[in-house]
Amino acid sequence: MLMSVSNLAAELERAKASQRTRDALQGKAQRGHVAGGAIFGYRNVPVMDANGVRSHVVREILQDEAGTVRRIFAMAGRGVGFRTIAQTLNAEGIPSPRARPGRHRSWAPSSVRTILFNPVYKGEFIWGRTKKRDAWGRRKETDRPAAEWIVTNVQSLRVVTDEAWAIAHDVLRGKQKRFGFKRGAPRPPAALDSKYLLTGFAQCGVCGGTIVQTWSGMKPAYRCWHNHSRGRAICSNTLLADLHLADDAVLRAITRDVLDREVVGEALDLALRELEQPDAAAASHHDSLRAELARLEAELARYAEAIAEAGPLPTILQAVKTREQRRGAIQAELRTLAAQRRPDPVDASRIRPTLEGYLADWQTMGRLGVTEARRLLRAVLINRIVLTPIPRPPELPPRRGPGRKSRFVYEFKGDASLSGLIAGIISASSMVAPRGFDTFCSATCPRRRVQAFSLLKGDLR
Repeated sequence: MLMSVSNLAAELERAKASQRTRDALQGKAQRGHVAGGAIFGYRNVPVMDANGVRSHVVREILQDEAGTVRRIFAMAGRGVGFRTIAQTLNAEGIPSPRARPGRHRSWAPSSVRTILFNPVYKGEFIWGRTKKRDAWGRRKETDRPAAEWIVTNVQSLRVVTDEAWAIAHDVLRGKQKRFGFKRGAPRPPAALDSKYLLTGFAQCGVCGGTIVQTWSGMKPAYRCWHNHSRGRAICSNTLLADLHLADDAVLRAITRDVLDREVVGEALDLALRELEQPDAAAASHHDSLRAELARLEAELARYAEAIAEAGPLPTILQAVKTREQRRGAIQAELRTLAAQRRPDPVDASRIRPTLEGYLADWQTMGRLGVTEARRLLRAVLINRIVLTPIPRPPELPPRRGPGRKSRFVYEFKGDASLSGLIAGIISASSMVAPRGFDTFCSATCPRRRVQAFSLLKGDLR
């Protein structure tokens, strides 16, 4: 009951603290002060009181970034697309808004679109459009009703005129009507996973950008998204890889180097040896427990002799009670360790035939369709496959079909692991090794590395 009352009080205090924080930020937003965050085109300036303590923070226009914003609206008003605007700004080296952690800091079509649809640049500051947490305090962002928004008009911070805003948005609405684009349309369930094999599993070896599907004439292909959307100033990789050739090459490499029967067999032998041999740390812990148990048994025997000679003194009885409790705890832990022994030889003998049956299924997954092949990639890949353009090796056969011979081809490499495939066969309840399967599968195999599948060069253009 006390625990329930304490938890209820803590929950009420959390809700009150959240409300106090929101009330304070709401008051700042209503007065036109900064309630958090930085916006491209503005600078946050602290305001000090008479005692030199910061009272609040206000925004000031950064003329360089504001000029970039006006130029974006002017280009959009002339009908220039998001991607062309981003590529133009990147080519000229114009600083972009701060990127998310791990992202490349440069202009992207999405950042251009965000600026064009941000009402801040016409002097309209909106606070409280989203809610960061749900009723249970979990971090889950949801939209608030428009009636709860705090809208503040600060004309001194206007960057673009009403005319420039209206012209740009008239052009954007015309494009949406012409191409039938609907904002906020729900994504169909069938589109939750990509219908292309390497989407989400490959990256560019030049800039680290994602490899996406595109079209080369009437043929599907893969290319670097940073080069496609942000221009050559960000990534110089303009090479296109034929989609079907790239998919076939990747699946052949995984089947040959990762799902090879000899490699999988050696990995399974390593796993079984790890299971059969006691772990060094576990063995040391087991020996220390046995030694401590022997010491306690000797002490209890001496205390029994002392009680027989001097009688049941309170100090001796308390020492005996403490050591008996510790002895019981050690005996329980030793029984637990004994129950968690390695699998029986019968279980190990059944693993190999099961693995051989699954191996045949894994090797056919790539031929069943893109969905099954993507499941295979998701199970074996550790990181993304890196596609790097290299000069065409002289030993490659010439291209067939129309068109001039490409001077560059893609080579790809990646790291794979058999952990997810083998761990599902051996029951987790029969394993005691704290390192698990990830460690031994990423170790060196006797004949070749299980972790990495070999480099394959081919004309993927």
